[in-house]
Amino acid sequence: MSIIVLFSTVALADQFGELESIDAQIHGAPAFPGRVNPLSITKKGDLRGWAPTMFYEEKELEDGVKSFLVKWPEATASGFFPTSHCCTEVVFGKLVTSSAKWTFFGLRVGDPEERVLSVLGLRARREGSLIKSCGLNDCIVFTIENGHVSEIALLLYTG
Repeated sequence: MSIIVLFSTVALADQFGELESIDAQIHGAPAFPGRVNPLSITKKGDLRGWAPTMFYEEKELEDGVKSFLVKWPEATASGFFPTSHCCTEVVFGKLVTSSAKWTFFGLRVGDPEERVLSVLGLRARREGSLIKSCGLNDCIVFTIENGHVSEIALLLYTG
């Protein structure tokens, strides 16, 4: 019986490690020509400087936490400023684009559904018109319309 328990523990640790690896890949995935990965932004002042800002809004939430929404020409991002570092440290929650200029794992808006499934492989999960790949805390979601990607969303810290 101890052999079965040991095997289960090792298998669980391997699965946990794989999910963490997917999270790291998702955080490293966004690429926009000529700019750094926006998920590398850690300071509030850099949110508006990453690209020309079309819209910016902050809202007060419970316990003094503030959320933000920023719209750049090619994407929309949202997140919050943690209470302990309110209004200087940035934590992204979501990044959404319908622009073909962005790439994620080499995939972009306009790519055929088959290519998304091929690149994501076994980690792809279909939910209606969505193709998802999730790690422990983060997901990348491809919206499919007429057989092609119409939108890509990163959902961060959803675990």
